[in-house]
Amino acid sequence: MRKNLVVVFCITISLISSQYANAAAVTGTKCTKSGLTKTLDSTKYTCIKSGSKLIWSTGVSVDKSPAYLPWATPTSKLQISNESKKKFQEWVLSKGSNSENLVISLDPKVEASKVDYLVKVLKLASKTLLLKDASKPQMYLSVGDQWVITKLKSDYPIHAGFSAQNVCYEPNPYAACAWAEYNLMFFVSKSVNEWSSPNQGVLASGAHEFFHLVQGSLMKNDLGLTLDKLNSSIPSWFFEGGASFIGTAYADQSGLAVWNNIRNDEIYAYASGRGKNEPLASFLKNDLDRPSPEGQSHRPYGIGMLACEYIVASVGIENFLEIYRGMGSGLTFSQSFSKATNIELNDFYNKFDSMREKIGFFPVIKG
Repeated sequence: MRKNLVVVFCITISLISSQYANAAAVTGTKCTKSGLTKTLDSTKYTCIKSGSKLIWSTGVSVDKSPAYLPWATPTSKLQISNESKKKFQEWVLSKGSNSENLVISLDPKVEASKVDYLVKVLKLASKTLLLKDASKPQMYLSVGDQWVITKLKSDYPIHAGFSAQNVCYEPNPYAACAWAEYNLMFFVSKSVNEWSSPNQGVLASGAHEFFHLVQGSLMKNDLGLTLDKLNSSIPSWFFEGGASFIGTAYADQSGLAVWNNIRNDEIYAYASGRGKNEPLASFLKNDLDRPSPEGQSHRPYGIGMLACEYIVASVGIENFLEIYRGMGSGLTFSQSFSKATNIELNDFYNKFDSMREKIGFFPVIKG
């Protein structure tokens, strides 16, 4: 889905505190046996397989409060976030590592070494989040739109009539989007210099766009329902927020970004408004799809990410994914949500909105 990556994820290396620097000293170093764990400075690390190597994962804060119960009100600001991170990491370990499932098309103007960080996260996601039809998703990475549009038309004659100036939207300085119907992702920069150093915002958005392909794959069906129709029936907080949650999770899993940094940045994006005091149920459309002057009034990414943390913390990743599968089987969003999570959608909305301040977000203000 279209979004301005600079606004959404403006994170810099200088924002990472010393505690994350200490974590980095462990994360990515060698370990001896997959599944081993160790705890250091109240942070738990797990030995995972990365390619042919065994390394320590990014750490998970050890929460000394009682075990989290599904749909409970959190006892601390990060309890739900930490629980969702733990469940994500357990799910990744349970999935193992499949063979690489990604086709990469790179603009000749871009040095491959300059975008290794983005490719790494996409490969990580592609090894665990397989598309239902087993087809390989394709990633295009370009400087400007001229090369990528020409390449797209050459690779896929079905798109020979594509006439728009931008494959996503005008990069400022980046643009990213996914065409789920065709398993295609596009990452476009305004100039070649934009790829000169790792950008954590683009890094998180890599897996974000990949998950849009997964959403489409999970909802594909034989009922005659197009992806466009299915997507329009999902509230944007779940469609975009789900992708932001998964994007953050894989960026953090890669060891190149920090979950809580991205989370804080997502929350900060609401400081000037963007629907920060509106109930979750009102985030039905992507703000970029709203006509002026409503445009930008309801930003679904951050609040949706927090809501998806709550879902995953309560029922785990597989049940989170089951919501999309249920819609592919013909259920409405409300029906599929209730079936997968064992809670009615309206009850979920009420619980989430009542605890927003406790998890660091803005409260609902009526009237």
